[in-house]
Amino acid sequence: MFCSNCGSQMSNDSAFCPNCGTKVTPSAIPQTTDTPNEVEPSNTAQQPPIAPPAAQAPYAAPSPSSPVGKLSRNQLISIVAGAAVIVIIAIIWLTGGKDQSSPEAAVKSFIEATDDADAEAMLELFHPDSMPGGDATRKLAAAALQAQLEESEMDVTDYEILDVEEDGDYASVTYRIEYEQFGEKDEEEDTLELVKEDGKWYLDENLGF
Repeated sequence: MFCSNCGSQMSNDSAFCPNCGTKVTPSAIPQTTDTPNEVEPSNTAQQPPIAPPAAQAPYAAPSPSSPVGKLSRNQLISIVAGAAVIVIIAIIWLTGGKDQSSPEAAVKSFIEATDDADAEAMLELFHPDSMPGGDATRKLAAAALQAQLEESEMDVTDYEILDVEEDGDYASVTYRIEYEQFGEKDEEEDTLELVKEDGKWYLDENLGF
């Protein structure tokens, strides 16, 4: 400690200053107090607490009304149209390509069978009563007709349905056909009579067999 009069340093247990003799008063004795040790701040930066991973929401399937699962009008039309084409192809395949849903359709099928030189398909378009005699007669007629078609070498180039008259289960169809035969072009106009049975239209003509 130091003297309060002259400022000389002296021991802590001195009663008088060794330099000037001044009596050491109790106030000159330094009072020591125990102070808690200050904790020096750590240089290590505190790391922020790590938050637990957020829980993921469960997957929700798109509802029928959501844009993801909704088909556009054009897509629906394409699907319906594609299904209709498949049905038509299946019907044509099952019926051998013949359409007998209407008098006009039956005549068109007959002309196309003629152009294909398909005697069996042509005869199937005639009403069964047009050629009595059963399957045996029909097979002979098909063979004879097939030979005539191959010899005629007729190639249908165009045809047109001119008129259709329908009266209940009976109808008549007038048509014009253009064809080429033996290198020459020609055209004809004719009328075919038809009859409806079990929802199908048949040619009601006498085959002459």
